[in-house]
Amino acid sequence: MKSHKDTYEYCEQLIRREIDNILTSSTFHTEERSTTFTSCNVTFDQLKDLYKHLENIQQMKKSYITGR
Repeated sequence: MKSHKDTYEYCEQLIRREIDNILTSSTFHTEERSTTFTSCNVTFDQLKDLYKHLENIQQMKKSYITGR
């Protein structure tokens, strides 16, 4: 059975991989109403959400490791 730390690290890897895929396979495009990464139809807000999820996972992992 995997520990919570292993689960946090796995989630962190998945989110990082998704962010990397978006950034490497996309072209940045600005339109009048929104900013998108055109090759995968991801908006800037969606990418920002992924970074927020990554930050939350990292905080939960840190809290778990430090025993808070």
